[in-house]
Amino acid sequence: MDTRDIGSTGDTGSAPVPRDTGKTPGTRAMGDPNPTGLRRRRSPNTAPQFQPSSYQASVEENRPLGTPVLRVIVSGNTRGHFYIDAQTGALDVVTPLDYEVSKEFTLRIRAQDGGRPPLSNISGLVTVQVLDVNDNAPIFVSTPFQATVLENVPLGYSVIHVQAIDADSGDNSRLVYTLLETGAGFPFAINNSTGWIVVASELDREAVDSYSFEVEAQDQGNPPMASSASVTVTVLDVNDNSPEFTQREYSARLNEDAAVGSSVLTVSAVDRDANSVITYQISSGNTRNRFSITSQSGGGLISLALPLDYKLERQYLLTITASDGTRHDTAHVVVNVTDANTHRPVFQSSHYTVNVNEDRPVGTTVVVISATDEDTGENARITYLMEDSIPQFRIAADTGAVTTLMELDYEDQVSYTLAITARDNGIPQKSDTTYLEILVSDVNDNAPQFLRDSYQGSVYEDVPAFTSVLQVSGAGCRQGAGRVLGAVRHGQHCPQLRAPHRRGAAGPAQPRLAPGAALRQQRCAALPLPVRHQQLPPGDTAPPGTPIPPITPPSLPCSQYSWVPHAPVVPVPPHNPCPPHPSWPPAYPMVPPFHLELS
Repeated sequence: MDTRDIGSTGDTGSAPVPRDTGKTPGTRAMGDPNPTGLRRRRSPNTAPQFQPSSYQASVEENRPLGTPVLRVIVSGNTRGHFYIDAQTGALDVVTPLDYEVSKEFTLRIRAQDGGRPPLSNISGLVTVQVLDVNDNAPIFVSTPFQATVLENVPLGYSVIHVQAIDADSGDNSRLVYTLLETGAGFPFAINNSTGWIVVASELDREAVDSYSFEVEAQDQGNPPMASSASVTVTVLDVNDNSPEFTQREYSARLNEDAAVGSSVLTVSAVDRDANSVITYQISSGNTRNRFSITSQSGGGLISLALPLDYKLERQYLLTITASDGTRHDTAHVVVNVTDANTHRPVFQSSHYTVNVNEDRPVGTTVVVISATDEDTGENARITYLMEDSIPQFRIAADTGAVTTLMELDYEDQVSYTLAITARDNGIPQKSDTTYLEILVSDVNDNAPQFLRDSYQGSVYEDVPAFTSVLQVSGAGCRQGAGRVLGAVRHGQHCPQLRAPHRRGAAGPAQPRLAPGAALRQQRCAALPLPVRHQQLPPGDTAPPGTPIPPITPPSLPCSQYSWVPHAPVVPVPPHNPCPPHPSWPPAYPMVPPFHLELS
């Protein structure tokens, strides 16, 4: 019987019609010379028959091209994966198979004889099942994986689900997940089957705020295939840390004259939590609200809010609180106020007056001038000095004691005016000035002198007591504050004349001789009439008319006499007559001449 090519729709080749050998056809193993076991029996006027009417074969999807499958004529080879040898009926794979695309092919077989007319049979079916091999690696559905987690979540908390797929089937697609290169203490773990990543140990954002690692998915094929993906987990902060000051104690020194708004110091606190906002406040110790604090990014700036006063407060102990809204911390700030030279020295008076005797020895302390300063320390330490150089005096710089440097002489200068300055030792220095007037007091170191060398006078015998008889004048050397006292030293026989004490202010004294009783010629003899001059100290008082020892001049009805100090009283020559007596002629004769002298 002739053999011809017979095909079917979709066939890629033709196969000879097998001869009828009378044997039962069957399926043979791959590599058999007739692997399909396909037979045809030829009977007259009958078409070729397939026994059995269907065939089944399996082939791995990765078999090399040209591998025999079945030696049959097929249909349904729509993608051209198979080829049938027309002579042998061998069915070969001619294009790659893909289990993931087509797991099975159903091919219809057509057998045709070579008769005339040829007869054919298309009832035979061949089912080719594609066997899966592990030719696909796992593929992660989304890469990279990113997740966030709060740092205070409990252990076992699910963070992220990583998922991969495998196009293979069976064990070739069954995946196992593992974490790569995590090391000891790594805070995450993964469920090997599901791919869920969970928290395995406590998180601390302040220690580590982000984790990046690799996840591997591996199938169970032989050999296995795997792939990996990156995972980033960001740890979110929760307020689990309190602010902490960088130091517990702060100190500052501030001058009391610092301007309002001056910066004192900056306190600083840190919070390990992310995005924490720290606010600062003065919680205690801010006496009289002298200070304020401003919260800044770099810390809390303490500034002077009101003027300081060293006398009221010399130290402030401030308690500063730093808060993040929930948690807080405290620190202490010691502010020492230093005294500023805010006060100047002040004398109690702008003018002082003192007296000093002219006979005081050199080095005598005349007066101690002092000033006060309300500051402290060097700002209150006062130095005294004289503005002008006056050689008679000096002032002690520390005590303000004014002493004499040379002898004083009232007769040369009766007063001195010193400008004295008290200056503190602050920065800048401040001062005050006062004026000291020193009055030199006169002492009786110069004898008085009469203004004339001789005096003369006359008296009637019948004049009443205390009638002025003679006036003498005397003064001390130059001028002074002393008082001059005049007196007549009495004689032995004439108590009728006397000179009352008379004081003159800084000038000549003018004592007058006057009768102390009725003058009688027969009772008086011519005797010396001594007169003395005496200087009294300042402030001495003697009532007017104070008696002094009487003198004993002769009683004259009317006589004139001449008196020269330290010389006898002599009669006036006759050509100098007595002045007219109010009751002339006189009732009594003239008294004989008498003698006066000064002492």
